[in-house]
Amino acid sequence: MRGTVIKLDRGFPLVQLEDGSELRCEHATALVKGEKVRAVRQELMEMHDAVERHRRQLTKKGLIFEDMSHMLKQAEPLIHRMVFYDSLVNAYNRYFYVSYSTEMFHSAKGHGGLSLAFFDIDNFKQYNTDFGHETGDLVLQLVCDLIQRKLHRTQGLYLIRMGGDEFVILDEGVMAYPAFLELLSDIRQSIVDDRSIHGRAVSISMGVANAEKDAAESTWDLYRLADARLYRAKNLGKNRVVDAGDATKEPVPC
Repeated sequence: MRGTVIKLDRGFPLVQLEDGSELRCEHATALVKGEKVRAVRQELMEMHDAVERHRRQLTKKGLIFEDMSHMLKQAEPLIHRMVFYDSLVNAYNRYFYVSYSTEMFHSAKGHGGLSLAFFDIDNFKQYNTDFGHETGDLVLQLVCDLIQRKLHRTQGLYLIRMGGDEFVILDEGVMAYPAFLELLSDIRQSIVDDRSIHGRAVSISMGVANAEKDAAESTWDLYRLADARLYRAKNLGKNRVVDAGDATKEPVPC
């Protein structure tokens, strides 16, 4: 039996029932309380349904976000490669150098300092002129392939194409500087011994600098020093490695 309170009569509620009759008695209080309980219960059920719908929506969105996060995580190596790699020679690019060389410079302090070798391919323009740009690209690829096989033996060494036939090799302080110089000399000699294009031996010239030995204050200081030493290597006859202590005056035979 349901009803609606219409007024109070002598302190008791006067309830109008569904059939139109009125009820005034102490029992009407219980009827009113029952109506309130049912109303609260109904409101709670509606609130529960609303929360459940919201929860399902959040769960669905959460799954979507989780899927997106998983996809991005899987794509990270590809994105990194697209941004920081030179696809022609399978080496890092100039943007990698700009982005990370300063961090490497600071992290190498106390570990022998960052070492930087700046090199290019001797007479590279002549390959393009005499045999075409496809041959020039092949020279770049052959040289970089050999160097990468040498560098991959040690973590913390990076081959970076700065542009054209100009490259940088960075040692993040993982090798003692004399050992780094020996590695560079081995690379230079291996290129001469193993690489020839159309009957011409391929060679490289290198300028090398080290942060601690040269008291460099930044990676760009190292770069400028190595660049100047590369220029000196060219003037000394090419096909050689020049650092601060180099006193060689005669060209190295190809």
